Amino acid sequence: MRKQVYVIALLTLILSLCFMSASAAGADWALRVDGAKTPVLLPDGGIAVISGSKVVAVNADGNTKWSWDAGGQVKFLATDDAGNLYAALNKTVFKVSGAGKMIWKTDAFGEVYSFAFVEGKLLVGWANGLFELDDKGKLLWEYYMPEDC
Repeated sequence: MRKQVYVIALLTLILSLCFMSASAAGADWALRVDGAKTPVLLPDGGIAVISGSKVVAVNADGNTKWSWDAGGQVKFLATDDAGNLYAALNKTVFKVSGAGKMIWKTDAFGEVYSFAFVEGKLLVGWANGLFELDDKGKLLWEYYMPEDC
């Protein structure tokens, strides 16, 4: 689990550095997205980023594919192998298709703090523990951390 968190953090840092160095080196394209954070790579070579209440997906050639509005500040973003995106807004987890359409949403037990994929399932970290969802948003299991942790 700790290794996956390190890999996700390292990927985010590398992507951030790539965007900075690409613009400094005269990249093939650049796109300004106000407040962009949490870039994730998409299977088609594009990227998706959080911009306030929106998730913006961009093709590999720099053209915007779509933008989806969650209705509030999106905090976390992840993608699966099929190109679906998962976004966290406070205590809600959303699954958004690779075409920018919401597939499902589910309420979490508390405010969401992280995402990770384990064997095709979404592992969600929140203040008091973890839970796992299948690709349809069904709760598979939950773990509450003891109060004295």
